[in-house]
Amino acid sequence: MDVFWQTGRTGNVTPVSRVAPVVVSGVTVENTTLHNKGEVERLGIMIGER
Repeated sequence: MDVFWQTGRTGNVTPVSRVAPVVVSGVTVENTTLHNKGEVERLGIMIGER
């Protein structure tokens, strides 16, 4: 899993994770939003996580 920061059109910066492709309800999901820095900390996501 890679985590990168995405800047939205309003200037808000959001952490996004890139994960191995997963099919959910017929849609392939590869990127997931982590909402904010607090959520990353709550989930215990670290550099190099798998």
